[in-house]
Amino acid sequence: MMDNQRALKATALTWAWVYPFVQHAPVTIAVITGGVWSILVVTAGTYTRRNLVDYIYEFRP
Repeated sequence: MMDNQRALKATALTWAWVYPFVQHAPVTIAVITGGVWSILVVTAGTYTRRNLVDYIYEFRP
């Protein structure tokens, strides 16, 4: 009986933590997507900039 109550409490705590994310699913999805996009943009930016610098220095007399 005690284990059952503990399981219920754990489930309630987990649900209490997860529910706001479920409730605001569009916001959560938007934030996650934004984060992924910003990481991709930063990575692409540094990579491109490095390539451009190499390209410029390669053809300098």
